[in-house]
Amino acid sequence: MRYPPCEVLRYGNEEKDQYVRLHRRKDNDEEAVFIIIHGGFWKENYSVENAGIDTLAPYILSSKEKKFAVAEIEYRRRESGGGWPNSCQDMLMAVEKVRARYFEHEDEEQQEQKNKEKIKKSIQFILLGHSAGGHGALFVANYFQVALCIAVAPVADLLAAHERKLSDDGDAAMRFVLADRNINRAKESLESLLIAASPVHSMLPLKCPTLIVTGLDDHDVPPEMTHEFALKAKQAAKNITSNVDVQRTIEFLQIPGADHFSLLDASSPYWITLWTTALKLL
Repeated sequence: MRYPPCEVLRYGNEEKDQYVRLHRRKDNDEEAVFIIIHGGFWKENYSVENAGIDTLAPYILSSKEKKFAVAEIEYRRRESGGGWPNSCQDMLMAVEKVRARYFEHEDEEQQEQKNKEKIKKSIQFILLGHSAGGHGALFVANYFQVALCIAVAPVADLLAAHERKLSDDGDAAMRFVLADRNINRAKESLESLLIAASPVHSMLPLKCPTLIVTGLDDHDVPPEMTHEFALKAKQAAKNITSNVDVQRTIEFLQIPGADHFSLLDASSPYWITLWTTALKLL
């Protein structure tokens, strides 16, 4: 599919990696916005350009089920001012920038007319994060109410990721939480940072409908880790008192044959399974 044109939105201090690529429909008549957060274990050499999300925007924009726009978030990684919590705070600012874009008006006359008619267009926002981006999507969904958060192979337990030495170099979780902190900190301090940055330890119960996805052939974020997170998220949701007015449906999807990256290949049957499941939850 031909990659769609985009509008670049800058956020934060407008540093090199603080931007969003917003792909809109030609008629600008969207019903929902898919906000995509790429992964790469927070490493500088993985970006919105090469982290395996390039087939998603063309596919989502061509959907006949709903009128979607797509926003792809870039954020500072651990070598460029990111790390914990800066990378996640970038994601928050980026999502706020996208949301604000949909409540801006082109001119004062148009704004006045809409105010008179008291019309506020209802737009759904959907988060989709992969790997480290799945961690980020869970973080963002803790602050913004979204229609659905899709966490694909999320690094949801940084303590376990550190203990199991996930990523090519085996130190991604540690380097993420330490970032520009003193790398010679005591073990107890490192553990406390890993726990504080982990959705499974610090962000339950989840605050919006969430689809947690794993491929059973994923060797980067093992499926048993994702499964354990999903079980704990479901249990935490069950423990919420019935008078809470926020819907917290938690769904878990295991896809046989899928590895870490094929889940995001829009030409694969694995993505189709993920996509059709997500649409049922909207």
